[in-house]
Amino acid sequence: GYKGVVLVNILLDETRNWAKKNNLIPPRKPNQTLPWYCQSLIFRPSQRKFHAPRENNVEIVKISAPILVALNKPLINILDQVSEMHGEIPHLRMCNRIFELMEQHLESAISALVDEPNAFLTLNEFPKLILYDRLRDFNITEEPFFRSMLRSAALVGLHRLVDKMQIRIPASQGRMAFGVVDETGLLQYGQIFFQYTTNASLKYPSQHADRIIHTGPVMITKNPSVVAGDVRMFEAVDLPCLYDLVDVVVFPQSGPRPHPDEMAGSDLDGSDLDGDEYSIFWDPQLFLEKNEPAFDFTSTAKNNAPGNDEEVKANFTELMAKFFKIYVSQDSIGTIANAHLANSDLYGINSEHCRNIALKHNQAVDFSKSGTVPDELTKNWEGGIPPEKVERFPNFMCKGSQASYKSNRLLGDLYVRVMEVREVIRVEEIASTDEKVKIDESVLLEGDAIYEAKAQAAYDEYRTLIGSICESYGIANEGQLFSSRFTALKKRISEKDDDNMSLFNTAHMIEQQLATIYARFRT
Repeated sequence: GYKGVVLVNILLDETRNWAKKNNLIPPRKPNQTLPWYCQSLIFRPSQRKFHAPRENNVEIVKISAPILVALNKPLINILDQVSEMHGEIPHLRMCNRIFELMEQHLESAISALVDEPNAFLTLNEFPKLILYDRLRDFNITEEPFFRSMLRSAALVGLHRLVDKMQIRIPASQGRMAFGVVDETGLLQYGQIFFQYTTNASLKYPSQHADRIIHTGPVMITKNPSVVAGDVRMFEAVDLPCLYDLVDVVVFPQSGPRPHPDEMAGSDLDGSDLDGDEYSIFWDPQLFLEKNEPAFDFTSTAKNNAPGNDEEVKANFTELMAKFFKIYVSQDSIGTIANAHLANSDLYGINSEHCRNIALKHNQAVDFSKSGTVPDELTKNWEGGIPPEKVERFPNFMCKGSQASYKSNRLLGDLYVRVMEVREVIRVEEIASTDEKVKIDESVLLEGDAIYEAKAQAAYDEYRTLIGSICESYGIANEGQLFSSRFTALKKRISEKDDDNMSLFNTAHMIEQQLATIYARFRT
């Protein structure tokens, strides 16, 4: 029942080799605990999450690797409001930089519509039904079918930007990484060590890959970031004894409060670094002037997990199924997170009202570990205090028919800008449907009229089958279908289908059906 980050420590190998050289390693016996100097894998007591039958296999969920980082709605909300607290000039600098980054993101999303090289790069990201490399002599950005595919990709990119406001940070100015603790004890409070692989496209960097040890000010946060104190400034330092650690951020073990616990902390395990990923930024234009006080997440929640080893062993499957049922029925993290974001836009991130919601959000995050259901959001006005359940949403939360208003904060302005660009592309899409396609005479052959009836019959059958897929899944057009870029789908396998990294998701099923039809008419 252990969960946590396994960290490379060369001293373990050196100590074990020394013990082996001096014949200090005892003969191995079943279930025997070896002396510390013989062990090659060591866990902390805090990493034990639950009691379970003994298991000798270790399951690795994820390894450290170069990961790009992006801003998101809650983080932008914090940067906007906290920089405003620090003064007009810091706030203006922050807003200008985030707008600049978003413009770069927008340009990247729509460049394939106007730039041939980018168009070919985008086409090669689509399912490989068509041999795009053989189309170099065609003007892809003007050919109606391929342009519809490129337009679908651009619209989906903008849709995701509106939905999550995930604005990419350049690989040279920010990364995501696992957090680990400094086993040497040399890092001081307020310091971190961060070494990253230069090439962010390498999924499994070799030991010889180029690396950079970052030094100087850095801004760090972890998801979910909710309150003003969740985004913090640190000083990155160079420590040769930590050079073996790459693509992880190393925190000190000393100080009045663990740094990981200061950021979206938890009274249950906020400080044991059990697999949390941290967003690290070193773009000076995004820096805060100072750290806001870390939020006190301490709650009265008690751990309701059974603590008797024998009881758990006897009823492990039953207990797991029972809790999973409760967890699925009571999971409310998303609802509470939305309530906090909407209320902070109206009343301010440091208002007592939002601080109370932040505590409930923390209860929801801890629910899977504590077993304690978070308190419900209040629904009525009481003594001049507004309800925590959202009455009306800011425009950037895209709540459709629900009551909403135009936000005057940074997120509201970003939303308006993205919607302007999206509307231009949609107008162009509507206009393109009325365009008469000009036949390329270079593909016409003398005497092909005798095959016209056959070709028309095959095309009608093809259109019927393609139309059936589009109708079944709510796909707008053939361009969306062939690009596999969908803004919305019917018959999803799950609501979180977009985040499903397995092969068994709706988009994959659609691709399989399309491939079958395409192969049939190609042969």
